[in-house]
Amino acid sequence: MWTAPARRAMLSILVATITLIGPTSLAAAAAPTGEDAGSVVIVDPLNVEREYQRGDSTSAFTLRLPDGAACAGDSANDGWRVQSFIVPVGTDLAALEFSANRPNVGEPASSRSLREINTAIFTQRMTEQNQTTGQPGLILPLPPLTFAHFEAGTFPPGRYEVGVACTTPDWKVRRYWNAEIDFETAPDVTPGGMRWTFLGDGDGTVEDENFSVLAAGLAGAVGLGIVIVGVVSVRRRRPAPAGAHLPRSQEDFA
Repeated sequence: MWTAPARRAMLSILVATITLIGPTSLAAAAAPTGEDAGSVVIVDPLNVEREYQRGDSTSAFTLRLPDGAACAGDSANDGWRVQSFIVPVGTDLAALEFSANRPNVGEPASSRSLREINTAIFTQRMTEQNQTTGQPGLILPLPPLTFAHFEAGTFPPGRYEVGVACTTPDWKVRRYWNAEIDFETAPDVTPGGMRWTFLGDGDGTVEDENFSVLAAGLAGAVGLGIVIVGVVSVRRRRPAPAGAHLPRSQEDFA
């Protein structure tokens, strides 16, 4: 049992420790752990130097991250994973957590992960592998993406955050890159029924009347696992040629 002098001594040490730490340090310890690491840019999947300012749900695109974008560790040695997200503006990106198929925030109708042109959901992806543990895991270039696999009305009109995040084995965001995108309803566009405008940093180079859209399906070389994607340019209001539309696929959630 503690004696009275011992209790007083311990109390003095506790008070001194709290004073030394201070309220600022305590607040920092309680703050979200996700780090804002920069911005993404929407670009042509076949030429990442060509930036897009606008498109629609048939457009093929990808996200360009800053040079050297990396997670704090790699996937093979440290268990880090690369995620993607589309969430309403105002969402606390630093506090995002992921399931196998999407960020666990908000309603499924407005919080999703990006979809590849081959319908795959872009979550739980591997970083480049390192030789040892504890080294930054470089994020590999993202594949071609599209909004064509989301049913019309999936995203109510408005502004969203689109981006990429690094998560630890607990699937919590520790680092992320993002930019804003604005969705508007477009019943004349199929599949998907929407148009988008990129609101992030950088001036797009796509002319107002042109969109990059997927014109061919995927051809898999079974032995090699190679996916060949055809991309063509069409007028915004011109009906897409037969075979240009991507197939719909139902959203899956964990």
